[in-house]
Amino acid sequence: IKLGFPAVAEPFPGRKWEEVFPGMAKPNVVTLWYVIEHFPNLKEVLESLAEVLPLGGHLALGTPNGKGISRLFSSQKFWKISPEDHFTIWNPQNSRQILRKFGFRVDGIRITGHHPERFPGIRQTGSRQNGFFFRIIKLLDRWLGWGDTFEIYATKMRTVERNPL
Repeated sequence: IKLGFPAVAEPFPGRKWEEVFPGMAKPNVVTLWYVIEHFPNLKEVLESLAEVLPLGGHLALGTPNGKGISRLFSSQKFWKISPEDHFTIWNPQNSRQILRKFGFRVDGIRITGHHPERFPGIRQTGSRQNGFFFRIIKLLDRWLGWGDTFEIYATKMRTVERNPL
């Protein structure tokens, strides 16, 4: 399939943008949907993202929520079923602080992955899932930010020098 834009299979982080895409402008947007948690070298990844994006460039990512309902109400099960290749667990609170260190300002966070049936004592069965009680639980889930995944939308505001340590 030809999509009309260049693509390569390349380890990330790896070579510099200019080496991979000679003569091409750097992107204004980078998205990472459910991949950031898979990098064992998070610092290097965030430094590389900050390096490839220009000032004013945007970063969007989705990741599991370490403060979602599954973790809050069944922490042992959360850690037991968490994939071995998840090296970091993000949450809406720590994401702002982490990204700020790499020159990003978080513009928005959207809680996703809502699973009201994961509330203790609630089962998703037939008409109950459309019932009043289930809708209240779903609203609480959204209001309290207990979705099991979330999205972050950030803008690169400053350049941060790589720390050799």
